[in-house]
Amino acid sequence: MVRRRDLHRWPSAVCVGIATLVAEMKPLIYALFVTAWFMAMPARSEGAGGGSYEAYWLTNRAHGAYVKLVLTRRPLSDLPTFSPSTNQPVTDCDAVIATTYARDSIWNVDQMPFKPLVGVEKVASNSIVISGETFACTQANPADVLRLLRNPMGTIQIHRIYGPLSGQEEPVRILAERLERQLAGKKAKDRDRPASGSQPSRPATNGTSSAVGSRR
Repeated sequence: MVRRRDLHRWPSAVCVGIATLVAEMKPLIYALFVTAWFMAMPARSEGAGGGSYEAYWLTNRAHGAYVKLVLTRRPLSDLPTFSPSTNQPVTDCDAVIATTYARDSIWNVDQMPFKPLVGVEKVASNSIVISGETFACTQANPADVLRLLRNPMGTIQIHRIYGPLSGQEEPVRILAERLERQLAGKKAKDRDRPASGSQPSRPATNGTSSAVGSRR
């Protein structure tokens, strides 16, 4: 039998129990918060473009075989009005530029082969002006760019000042992984998309419907 005086102790006992439970759960709550934070970081670090890259080759006569590579998560037409920070890590940039040798390997003269793309002044249908210099601009196949990032030394033997990714091994690895995920996602979508012009199959007939329909 519960005594009356014990009833007054229940609220305080319940409060103490809740406080004790919360105190014991603090490490678990903190761990869950940290886990959620780090899971969200890759999505935030992939920038406004959501990690979907377009790639372009930039060429002109003055640079000869040294072809520029642009990776951008913004439309090219946005770049003249876009003012990125030059101090931003390349993995946080919406547009980066690098120099390649004949699209075969990464050319590195300052241990920063990839840089934020700045100084875009004008973009036309097949050309781009960067810091007063005009380049012919053609879209690159992302699969070719991924092969370049995975094999930055290429196959053409040239004299090098630094290794192709020296100073930026980790950022370029992250860029390659993003591009790889992007290509895998596109392949999955293409595989799930029905073939163009295909029509739903018709139910099989037993061959007697026309004969039945012709009877009067």
